[in-house]
Amino acid sequence: MKNRILFSLAIFSMLIAYFIGVSVGKQGISYALDVTQGELAFNHLKRYRVIKEDLESGCLEEALEKLSFYVDEQMMLLAEYVQHHKVEAINSYIAKRDDTLLGQLKSYEIDWKKEWVEKKCQEI
Repeated sequence: MKNRILFSLAIFSMLIAYFIGVSVGKQGISYALDVTQGELAFNHLKRYRVIKEDLESGCLEEALEKLSFYVDEQMMLLAEYVQHHKVEAINSYIAKRDDTLLGQLKSYEIDWKKEWVEKKCQEI
């Protein structure tokens, strides 16, 4: 009888420890996702503001060049996921929202060594 009680307490303790661990793990993942989303939103906002300023100053060429660079950068990032990581959830997400993009990404050239010098807008 005593062994059964000790065994039950041990199992109960392990279950409590497991559920506490799962809860703490979820909080850590949630925090990391929040930080990542916040950083992405901030960086995109910064880029959009620079392009908006260029357009408002009449610097169409500079704005288009920045947009081209940013699009290429995002294409390479997505192409890397499609070509190397092969995460089906990402492929499905892309295919559902843009029926031609997934095909483009499968053959997109990934070259992270590309250099680009950002041209500053010279107000007209």
